[in-house]
Amino acid sequence: MADLESSGGVWGVVYRIPFHPILIAAAPALIMLAANIDQIRPSAATRAILYSFIAGVGLLLALRIALRDWRWAAAFTTVVVLFFFSYGQVYAQLQSQGEWGWAVARHRYLLPTWLVAFSGSVVAITKLRRYLGPLTTTFNLVAVIVVAMPVVQIAVFELKSATAASQLSADATTSGTLRIPEGESAPDIYYIIPDAYDRDDYLLSEYGYDNGPFLRTLEEMGFYVARCSQSNYNATDLSLPASLNMNYLEALGDRFQAGNSEKHGLDELIRHSRVRSELEALGYSVVAFETGFFYTQLDDADHYYSLPKEGSMAQLLGLQGLNGFEAMLVQNSGARVLTDVGNVTGFLMRLLPDLDRPRSIYRDRTLYVLDQLAPDKVPSLRGPKFVFVHIVSPHFPYVIDRDGEFVNRETPDDDKEAYVDQLVYLNGRLTEILKGIIEGTDPPPIVILQSDHGNGTVRGNATEILNAYYLPGEGSEGLYPEISPVNTFRLIFDTYFSGSFGLLENASYSSSHELPYDLTPIPDKRPGCGEDG
Repeated sequence: MADLESSGGVWGVVYRIPFHPILIAAAPALIMLAANIDQIRPSAATRAILYSFIAGVGLLLALRIALRDWRWAAAFTTVVVLFFFSYGQVYAQLQSQGEWGWAVARHRYLLPTWLVAFSGSVVAITKLRRYLGPLTTTFNLVAVIVVAMPVVQIAVFELKSATAASQLSADATTSGTLRIPEGESAPDIYYIIPDAYDRDDYLLSEYGYDNGPFLRTLEEMGFYVARCSQSNYNATDLSLPASLNMNYLEALGDRFQAGNSEKHGLDELIRHSRVRSELEALGYSVVAFETGFFYTQLDDADHYYSLPKEGSMAQLLGLQGLNGFEAMLVQNSGARVLTDVGNVTGFLMRLLPDLDRPRSIYRDRTLYVLDQLAPDKVPSLRGPKFVFVHIVSPHFPYVIDRDGEFVNRETPDDDKEAYVDQLVYLNGRLTEILKGIIEGTDPPPIVILQSDHGNGTVRGNATEILNAYYLPGEGSEGLYPEISPVNTFRLIFDTYFSGSFGLLENASYSSSHELPYDLTPIPDKRPGCGEDG
C-alpha cells in the first residue's frame, strides 16, 4: 500500500490526489443533461455544470483549511455533495408514488431522516480515516465512471445527430417546379401548431367541454374545419417531420424504419424541412420562435424571436431567471428545502432561485409568441413569409388560467379542468390574432391552425386533432373532413404554386417512445369518419 501511495503514473495519481469531489459535484448536471439530451441542447447545462464545479472546489478548499488534510476534506466534500443532490431526487420520487408518497414527502419528515443518515456517513468516514488512501482510490475511480457514462452518452448522441443531419441535408432536394403565378403576389403562410389540442368530439366526451363556439367563429372567419382529422403520429417529434416534409416517415429515410429505437435526424427534418426549402426557393423568408424544445426551434430563420432575457446582476449570476434545466436541477437538490420554507421572505427570498421557473417559462413563452403575432409585429414584416409557430399549449404543464395569469397547479398531467382552462385562454387569443392576420394582410394569407397530436396525457395514443385551414380563393375546394397533416402542404403547393405532389392516403399511427417507428394504425371512431363511420 505504501509503495502504491509513493508510486508515479496514473495509479499513483488516483491513489494520492483526491479529485473525486470535483467530478461528483458536476455529475448531477451531466447525468440530467444526458437523460434529456434529445430535448435540450448541451449549452442549457453549461452554467449549471460550471457553478457546480466551482461550488465543489470551494467546499473542498474550505474543508481542507478546517481539517488540514486533502483526502479527508475530499471525502467529506463528496458525502456532502451526494446527500445534497440526492435529497431532491428522493423527495420527487416520493411525491410520484400517489397519496402515501405525498403524505411522506414532507420536509418535516424527510429532512431529519436525511440529516441522521448524513451524520452516520460522517461518523463512518471519521472511523475510516486510517484507510483514506484506499478510500480515495475507490472514490476517484467511482467518480470517473459516474462522470464518464453521461459524457459518453452525450457525445454519442451528438455524433449520431450530426451524422444524421449531414446525411439528410445531402439527400434534401426541392422539386424545382413550384412557381408563383405570373402577375400574382405570393401569400404569406402561417403554420400555427397548438400542441396537444384535441378535436371537438373528444373535448366534449372526455372533458365535457363544448368547443363548438370557437369552431363556428373560425368558420365565420372563412376557415374550413376538418372535423374528422387525425394527426399522422401521436408525438410531436414524429408528427411534424411528416407534415413539414409531406410524407410518412418510412418514406423519408432508411433510419425511420421499424425496429430502430433512435430518433436521430427527426430534428433535422423539422428544422430544415422540404416545405421550408421549397418556400425559400420561391423567395419566402422564414419567421420562427423559441419553443424551449430545440427540435422545433428554427433558430437560423430569417426572423427568429426568443423570449427576452433579463439583464440584472441576479440574472447574470444565475440567482434569478434560471433556465428550465437549471431550475430543474435545483428543484431536484437539497435547495428545495430553502425554497419551500414558507417563512423565507423578503431579501433572502429574492436571492433564492425561482423554482417555479420551469413551469412559468411555459406561460412566458406562450404569451410572448402570441404577443408577437399582433398586427403591428410579425404580420407587418415584409413578405412573402413563412411563419412557423409551435405553441406549447394547451399541452401540459398547465400554468395558464382562463385569464392568462400564471397558476402553479400541483396537479397531475391528466388534470382535465386545468387543460380546458389553458385551451379556453388560447382560444380567446387565437380568435383575436387570426382576425388581425386575415383582415390586415394583403394579399390574403394562407393560415393553417393544426395541432401536432391529441392530448395523450388523458388518453393514450391520442391523434384526433384540431385542424382548420384558411385558404383564400378557391383553395378550400380541395379540402375534406379527413385530411391529415401529411397532405396539408401537398394541397397548398398544388393549389397555389402549380405543384404536382398529389395527395397521399390519410393514415394515423401510434408508437412507443422506446420503438418510435414500430407503428400501430389508429382508425377514426367518430361517427361518419374513417373506417368506422
